[in-house]
Amino acid sequence: MRKQSWTLILGIAVVAVAFLTYRRFDSNVRNAYAQRWVADVVILHLDANDQRWPGSWDDLRDDYAACVRRSGEPWTFDELRDRVVVDWNVDTQFLSLAASSTGQPPICVIWLRDGSSSHWKRHEPNAIIWEYLQSHAPAPELAVESLSNEDPRFAVP
Repeated sequence: MRKQSWTLILGIAVVAVAFLTYRRFDSNVRNAYAQRWVADVVILHLDANDQRWPGSWDDLRDDYAACVRRSGEPWTFDELRDRVVVDWNVDTQFLSLAASSTGQPPICVIWLRDGSSSHWKRHEPNAIIWEYLQSHAPAPELAVESLSNEDPRFAVP
């Protein structure tokens, strides 16, 4: 009888560990895809709005709809909003000029609400946004003039 009790306890423990491992794996995969989707939606918004950063989730609804038309609907808009946080106070012109000595993006504008850092290799959302902004940066002479008018840190002497 005692051996059966230990076998039952061990069986329950194995099932519990397997369930928790599956649940964690599933959450990591969903989080990675959700961040990538939000980065893509933000980039669509930037393309459609002269590189102006969205001010809220409401600004991304039309861009989300465009992603759905292109790729299907693996996520509801609300699920993305529940999983992913976006910094709505971003100066894209300033970020397009930001440099990185480490090769890592010097920005953090998209992250997961649960605090984890799940993302696909070479598909980290902040890197995607930063690389996009770098490739769409204004000409250096225009950027310096524009920034000096807006931000005293960039004032042209």
